Amino acid sequence: MFKKHKKLILFIIVLIIVFISCSNYDYNRIKADKKPLFAIRVYKEYSPTETWWGLGYKIEREFREDPTETFSHSKKVKFYSLFINRDVTVEKEDVNEVAYSGMKVQFKDSCTDDVSLYYNTDDTYYYGKCIDRDIYVVLNNKTTTLKQVIKDQELSIDTILVNANKILENNNIITYSFDNFDILRCNSEEEKEIVTNMYILPKDSEDTFCKKSDNIKFTRTFKIVDKLEKSDDKNHIIVESFEDIPHTVEISNEIYDELEKDKTYEFIFSKNNDKIIDNKNVEEIFNYYDVIEVKETDKEGENQINEYI
Repeated sequence: MFKKHKKLILFIIVLIIVFISCSNYDYNRIKADKKPLFAIRVYKEYSPTETWWGLGYKIEREFREDPTETFSHSKKVKFYSLFINRDVTVEKEDVNEVAYSGMKVQFKDSCTDDVSLYYNTDDTYYYGKCIDRDIYVVLNNKTTTLKQVIKDQELSIDTILVNANKILENNNIITYSFDNFDILRCNSEEEKEIVTNMYILPKDSEDTFCKKSDNIKFTRTFKIVDKLEKSDDKNHIIVESFEDIPHTVEISNEIYDELEKDKTYEFIFSKNNDKIIDNKNVEEIFNYYDVIEVKETDKEGENQINEYI
């Protein structure tokens, strides 16, 4: 009997060993504030959570601010498997206690090079322009490259950015000014995933890399849960987007009359101011941006249009 099923039994034993090894390895990586190695990340745009799927296990975490943050900065991290089902306490030294002394960047003289990719993680891309050799960070009295610091997750990039001499926000572009260089931070949408772009540039470079039109149009899809009683000056509706809770928002008379309860519409917004809005804050989107058109749609779930601002 054993000989007959020997191959099957050996296969099951190997599978169990692989499962235990991978799950334990990724569990310990998370505890050390590092991303899982043997699990696949699943993240839906605008969702406050993400899931990592491995062989017989999964990791769920709830963001505190955005998907680019480290595990130690998250609200909650949970690990599920056949043997473990618990919250994960991430063992990470407080970044405020890390002896960060500064970042050093040298640029080529009379350089006309275009920006080029310096390094990237899953959701953040770092670009440099006219960089001479490398970008260096002084950490714990030792000089290392920015690339190595990011790769080893020794230091949050936010710790570097908050030490800028000046921080300027304009039209969803944040400029961090240092002694001889600037860092431009902006977001973009790549294959329905939101990524952060960091441009490390010589001082006072033209910020055309993140530039957007003064009048931006973007589309969001909402179902009309209810239309509240119409008034002369203000009209309110209750809208609901994919994987979100209902929100009560104010709408113009013209748009209000076009909408019907329980139908789904694509709302086309016009962004004509420099106000920086949280992409997940539906009330602020309706307050600060103008709805210029609505179109009824039958698209459902992930097929709906929900563009990043």
